[in-house]
Amino acid sequence: MSDSVDHGDSIARNVAFSFAAQMVGAAATAALTLYLVRALGPTGFGAFAIALGLGGLVLLPGDFGVSGSASRFIAEHRGDWPVIGGLLRDALRLKLIMTGLLALAMFALAEPIADAYGAAALTWTLRGMAIAIFAQSYFMLFAASFMALGRVSLNLRLVTAESLSEAVSATTLVLLGAGAAGAAFGRAIGFCVALGFGIALTVKLIGRANLLHGGGAEGGWRRIFRYGSALLIIDGAYALMAPITTLLLGALLNAKAVGVYSAPVRFITFLHYPGLSIAAGVAPRLARGRTSEPDVPALATGLRWIILIQTVLVAPTIVWARPMADGFMGDDYG
Repeated sequence: MSDSVDHGDSIARNVAFSFAAQMVGAAATAALTLYLVRALGPTGFGAFAIALGLGGLVLLPGDFGVSGSASRFIAEHRGDWPVIGGLLRDALRLKLIMTGLLALAMFALAEPIADAYGAAALTWTLRGMAIAIFAQSYFMLFAASFMALGRVSLNLRLVTAESLSEAVSATTLVLLGAGAAGAAFGRAIGFCVALGFGIALTVKLIGRANLLHGGGAEGGWRRIFRYGSALLIIDGAYALMAPITTLLLGALLNAKAVGVYSAPVRFITFLHYPGLSIAAGVAPRLARGRTSEPDVPALATGLRWIILIQTVLVAPTIVWARPMADGFMGDDYG
């Protein structure tokens, strides 16, 4: 084991790259959403949003907190590449079992779910989304691992690959007349491209030999699974809020109501990005390793900046809500 901890890049560099990654994702999402809300209309976009909501419900137990759990243990062993390789290998295997089974179930049950919502267009939209969440689960693991290692610059490459691939694929398929299903399969293509790219980046960073033959930490996958189950409970309440709202609107009203609700929600996600970027830069420094203690001053400084920035962003969003809705989404969403 290395005598010194590999801290990765500096906090400022990680914050900058995290914010850049968020902005790339935001720009691609905004451009794609602008096109989809107009090309699909409220009903078609509503079907896509319902599929996104159901995908979110499947992704949560499919991940089972493994991404966050693995990143915690990886951060504790920075510099010990064989152990990191073993931890990541165990996490990949857990993902294959849990996310794979749930994605297969979602693909197989797509038709009866679409019948329950009374929207035939949902069938292949859900099947495309099932493929997307399988790849997205691995995307989450790679992104969390890079952040834990203090290599957020790699996340910028990963996010760029996914965002551009999804935007191009979804736009092309919708233009060809595939509708909401085309948007879902475009999302699947984007995350599959990111999955392949994430594997390549991981092999280069950690080393093929460490990934295949690394010893891992004591307890291996059991530690990841146990801690992941705790994270699932803690994060689950917050993570379920968005998809449940969408699914309830679809069940109680119709796909058009879902579209009217979901379109502006997709546009204002950028408000989260400054805070998430600061968190990505500070979080790796809070892990307690054998030769390091949590950097509490960095946490305090990060919290102050988050409060300041997020407060400033809220006011203009409230004041300019009407012109933003009219300009971005059109009269159907007024």
